[in-house]
Amino acid sequence: MAKRKKKTMPSQQQPITLLLVEGETEDIFWNRVKAEKLADCRVIIKSLKGIFNVNRKVMRELVVTEESEKYFVYCCLDLDTRDAKIPPGFDLKFIRKTVKEKNWPHIHSVDLIPANQEIESWFYYDIQSVFNFLGVPKSKQKPRRHLPPEKNSKEDLKRLFREHGKMYREGYRAKSLINALDIAKICEKCKELKEGIALILKNNTQ
Repeated sequence: MAKRKKKTMPSQQQPITLLLVEGETEDIFWNRVKAEKLADCRVIIKSLKGIFNVNRKVMRELVVTEESEKYFVYCCLDLDTRDAKIPPGFDLKFIRKTVKEKNWPHIHSVDLIPANQEIESWFYYDIQSVFNFLGVPKSKQKPRRHLPPEKNSKEDLKRLFREHGKMYREGYRAKSLINALDIAKICEKCKELKEGIALILKNNTQ
C-alpha cells in the first residue's frame, strides 16, 4: 500500500504572497484557491472592501507590510466588463512607481490577476456544479448556453438563480455556492486564474 504524501507546511523563510482581493466574494474564493493550490506558500489574503479608491487602498496595505519580510503582491480585481483590459480606476504603473520611489525593497513586485468580467464569471467554468447547487434537473441543464464563461456577469448569475427559484447573494452569503465549486477544474480552465497561480508559484521559489 502506497504511503500518503505528507503535506508540507510553508517555511518562514519563504516570501509572503499578499493577495489583495476586491471584496468578500473574492475573499472566500481565493481562500479556497489558497487551500487547494497554494498550500505550500505563505499566503495572506486581505479584502480591499470594494473598488472605490482602489489605488489608495492598495497603498494603505503596502504601508503596513513588515520590512523584515519579502513580499510578492497580487491585486485580484474584477475587470467589470468583458472588453476591459484593467479594472476601473486601477493604476498598476502608479502603484509600482510609488513603491520604487518610497524605496521599499521588501516589496519585490506588484501584479494584477484580473477576473474577466467578474469573479462570478469564473464560476461558469464549473457550470455543472452551479446546476447541481441549484438542483436543476439534467433535462433542463443547458451548459452551452453559458459559453464562453467570460460572457457571463454577476447579473447573469443572479438571473440564472431566479430562473430556478433561488436568489444569488454575493459576499459572504455566497460561501455555500463557492464551497460547492470544483476549484481545481476552474483553476485549470480559467486562463487568468491559471496564469496567476503559475506566477505565484514561480515567485514563491525566489
